[in-house]
Formats: sequence, C-alpha cells, structure tokens
Amino acid sequence: MFSYLKNVGLGVVLNFKCTNSLCTAVTEIHSDPEISALNELALLTLSTGSGFSQECEKFAARYMSKYVFASCEKTTEKVLDSTIETNLVKSIQEEKKLADERNDIDKDGFFCVTAVVDGGWCKRSYGHGYNASSGVAFIIGLATQKIIFIDIRNKVCLTCHAIETGRISSKTHVCHKNWDAYSTSMESNIIVEGMKYLESIHNIRCTRVVGDGDSNIIKRIKDEIGYGNRVLKVECANHAVRRYSRALEKLQRDTRRFSGKSGVRVRNILKQNIGKLAQGARALIKKHAILFQSEPSQTAIQELVSNFRNFPRLVFQQSSKSNPTNKMPEESSELLSLMESSGMLRAIDEEINRVLVSCSNTLIYNVTNNPAENYMNQFCKTSGGKRIDFAKAGSIGRRAKIAALAYQQPAQQWHKEVNKFVTGRSPTNPLRKFLSRRNNEHLKRIKRRQIFSKEKERRKQRKYSHVPKGGDKNYGDFPEKPDITEEMYQIPVANPGFGSGRG
Repeated sequence: MFSYLKNVGLGVVLNFKCTNSLCTAVTEIHSDPEISALNELALLTLSTGSGFSQECEKFAARYMSKYVFASCEKTTEKVLDSTIETNLVKSIQEEKKLADERNDIDKDGFFCVTAVVDGGWCKRSYGHGYNASSGVAFIIGLATQKIIFIDIRNKVCLTCHAIETGRISSKTHVCHKNWDAYSTSMESNIIVEGMKYLESIHNIRCTRVVGDGDSNIIKRIKDEIGYGNRVLKVECANHAVRRYSRALEKLQRDTRRFSGKSGVRVRNILKQNIGKLAQGARALIKKHAILFQSEPSQTAIQELVSNFRNFPRLVFQQSSKSNPTNKMPEESSELLSLMESSGMLRAIDEEINRVLVSCSNTLIYNVTNNPAENYMNQFCKTSGGKRIDFAKAGSIGRRAKIAALAYQQPAQQWHKEVNKFVTGRSPTNPLRKFLSRRNNEHLKRIKRRQIFSKEKERRKQRKYSHVPKGGDKNYGDFPEKPDITEEMYQIPVANPGFGSGRG
C-alpha cells in the first residue's frame, strides 16, 4: 500500500508498506535511483559559473542539500579528468602532425612548436592583491589554437585544515593542496612542468613562446629546461602596445618632471594624442609583419624601429627633417619645438626604446596571445567572474577543466561527450536542442566571416564610431536639457554675481 511521497532533489521517492499486519516490509521506489539528474545538474552548474547558493535560489524547495551537491560535484571530477586527458592528447597529436608537415623538427628529432602560454588566479589581483589560493596555467599550440597542457596549483585543502585545527578526526580524502610557495610563482612553475612533460612524453619542444610578459616564465625556462637557451621569447603585440600606452599615460601625469605653464601645455598635448600614438604603433607592427616561419632581416627590423621613433614627430606635426616635402605652418613648428624643448619628446623616445624597440625583433611577427585570452574568458565564466573562492575543496580545478573543454569545442559541444559519461545515457531533449541551436549559431557566424571579407574593417568602423569620452547629447557630462523658464532666466540677469561664487 502506498504510504507517502518524498522529494529528493529533482526526483521523488515513493514509499510503500505491506498491508499484512504480520509483515513489516517497507519498499521505496526512486524515480532517479542513481541521482544522475543531480550529477548532470552539478556539471551544468560548474559550466555556467554558478554555485550551490545560486542553484538553491533557482530551484527553491525541490533541490538538494549542499552536502549532496558537493558529492555530485566530486562525482563529475573523474569524468572531467578522463575527458580532458583524451582531448589534450588528441590536440597534441594534431600539433605534431602540423609540425611534421612543415618539417619543423630539430637535429635531435623533436617536434618544434610555437606555444602560447598564460595563467590566471582564482581571484582578481587589481594590481596589488597577489595572494590567491589557487591558480591555473596552460600551454596552447599556435598552429592548432588548442590547449596541449593545463594544470592547477592549490594552496589550501579544507579537509586538511579541519584535521589540523582539530575540528574533525583524521580521515582518508582526496587532497587538492599541491603548492606551498608564493601565488606569483604558480604560473611559471606550471609552464615549466608542462614543457618538461611535452618533451619527455610526447617528443615536443616549445622552441618559441608567446606570452604577455607579466611573469618570469622565460627566465625559469632558460634555467630549468634543457633546451631553454634555444627558446625564443615572442612578445605579444597587443600587450606591448598596451604597455607603451600605459607608459605614455604615466608621463602625462608626471607633474614633477613637467611643471609650470609649459609643462601643463605639453602634458595636455600628450593627453590628446595618446590614442593616436598607441594606434599608430599597432598599425606599424601590422604593416611590417612577416610570416612567423621566416627569419626577419636586420633591414626589416631597422625599418620598423625607425618608424617607431619617427611616428611621434609625425603626430606632433614634425618639422621638414622627417618629411622634406611637407610645408608646415609656423604654429606646427612651434608645437614641435615646445615638445622638444620641454623634454617630453625625449621622454617619449625613451619609452619607445624601452617598450617597443627592445623587442622589435619579435614584434615584427605580429603575433598575439589572443588564444590565451579566449581561454581566460571561458575560465572567468566558469569561476563565477572570480568573485567567489572555489579553491578550498578543489572546485576551481574542475571549473578550469570545464573551461578548457569549452575552449577546445566551441558552442558548448563538449556537453555531448561528458553528459553521456555522467548520466549513462544520451543528452536529454532540452540539452540536445540547446547544443544544436548553439552549434548552428556558431556555424553561421563562421560563414558570415568567410562571406564578408571586410568584416574586420566594419568592426573597426563600429569601434571608432562609439560615443566619445564625456558622453554626447543623450548621456554624459553635457546631455540635452530643456530650456529654462523665464523666471529662472531673470534670476542671473537681476543678480550679475549669481553662480560666480562671489558673496
């Protein structure tokens, strides 16, 4: 006889009791005995960057306790480990195949690849908070644009901490703590480990490394990798121009170095032209770009360097020395003379030499670490915008692996494979429709880019057609306002000192 119904997560439990008074048998029938629906939901929660609290708010009463959620999340870990391992090996084989096709093999028989490397923490540093509990770093093959190595460093384990403080007794558990040093050294440690792994296991050497230049990766590579002295550090063009722009902004704010009436004027002139200087530097890199497989000549590098140094003078209306055919008005000559006499032009030249000229031999390749930025976008999504600390029980590692799968298989198609492992069946109809819709949108986007060859130019036009700094008539510092009434107009007319601050 049916006794009662109990909600368990997203399923129900039907309780039946024998009607025979001599029999006390009780039977429970679960609508989802293997709680596969909860496991599936835990996986989807990780992939969208949510956590237990957000899902509780979504499902309100018919959900699960945080302990069940933690258990379901850990159940998916083995599936994620297996799936990402298979995916990485496949990407490595593709990278080796392309290296073989272009005959990029060194004298020792190792496949030579160009690697894009980067890393990130579980929380934002904002330029000063370098004490994150965990971090992720990865290596992307430039030829395939796919991840070939990824790992996580974690400084905490919630269970270990509870045992040490006496809150719980010692027990066997999966410990996710694998790092005791500074958070700032996580990235370089992972990259070095990855390069050693690729060399020893997959016969691959990362002889060219593209990075953003914000860590000591190259020094660690040269110190700890056997072929480190042969590794070429390729500067990311976007980050180099960004550092140049920040250096100019720092000059513009230097009131001690550029003081007085003339100092104010040259700093204002620089402020108005920082955007032009940065955009010009990026355009020069694109103009002089060569194929990555070719060796740059000294003539090409010197031409790029010369243009780097001459461009600020062109922006500040340079004299006839740079352009003999240009007849400039007297005002332009005075402007350039002021920039030179104040020392501002020399300061800009120093920053150009320090930031751009020093790495011009690799800037000429016009390579960026955009693939790494794309992965970090996915990681930021799965980690909840880095607002919540998911490092204590290893959740950050699972989220980093889901981000890697999402990066490797665009349009969230990774759900097909992982979902089948987690639930033991093919994806349900809602998930199938979602994946199909996302895939169709992705294919249409690719097709549009192929059809419209001037898509980049149109995006550039849209970029520079944005509302200027300070806003416009609709919003900002000077929006349109209705005409004042006659009474309000008469107040300043009758009181000439009104609004001037005079008593």
